[in-house]
Amino acid sequence: MNRSIPFANKYLAKKWEEENLKSYTKRIDSVKPTIKSDHPASYAHLQFKLKKQQLLTDRIAEINRENQCLLVKMNYIEVRKPDKFTSVKKPSLNLNKNQPSIDQINEILKKKISNATTVYPLEKFNKDQKAHEKRVKIHCSFPYTLSSKDLPKVKTVLNKKKVVFNQITMIQGKMFKVKLVKTTKFLIVKVFDDKKKLKYSMEISMKLVKKIIGKSKYYEYLIKLLSFEGEDLCFSYPSDKKTPEVKEHPRNKVVRRFSALDPINPPLINP
Repeated sequence: MNRSIPFANKYLAKKWEEENLKSYTKRIDSVKPTIKSDHPASYAHLQFKLKKQQLLTDRIAEINRENQCLLVKMNYIEVRKPDKFTSVKKPSLNLNKNQPSIDQINEILKKKISNATTVYPLEKFNKDQKAHEKRVKIHCSFPYTLSSKDLPKVKTVLNKKKVVFNQITMIQGKMFKVKLVKTTKFLIVKVFDDKKKLKYSMEISMKLVKKIIGKSKYYEYLIKLLSFEGEDLCFSYPSDKKTPEVKEHPRNKVVRRFSALDPINPPLINP
């Protein structure tokens, strides 16, 4: 238990306690460590790095010597006169005379190569290959493709994107930047505001686009069909006699509304 020691005089007890604390701190400060924890002594040769300086001076001297040799060569080229006898060979005068003999030799070599018999028996290889294919078809439990010819042909359709219209136009008295991107299946309509920020986006099937404008590239007519209803962008299909009628699906109406809050993934327009 923690009990205080009884004493007769409080003042003397406090004095003795202070004296004991002073002597204790003095002894602690005067204690010497048995292990040296100081940083090791630094050596002068490691600080100056004389070997590195020597390599650097040698490299500089080598570069200066090479530069001096190049300078001497350049001065010699500038001072000397051109040689009369150059090493350029002139065309031979007997080339036309020797050409028939060269062609004759080439023809003889061609006949020898074409008439040479093959070392490998090609017919035997073909028979062995057919026999091997029959054995494989009989013994294999799973369908085995013998070559690339047996694989089914798959037509890969690339979804290529092409920008067909990119201009600033007016939609119901407001200026917008309209961008039309053509793919294999859809025509993507992107409408940007003044700050070049995407505000609306929709996809129109290419079948419907072909029914409206045909094979022409009059995409300005499609932009005229865009309109606003409140804060939504709509694409209205014309109902005149010149354009063919489109059968409306109960889920896909002709007129579509696209919200400005979710402009990136609107419903699709199918004919």
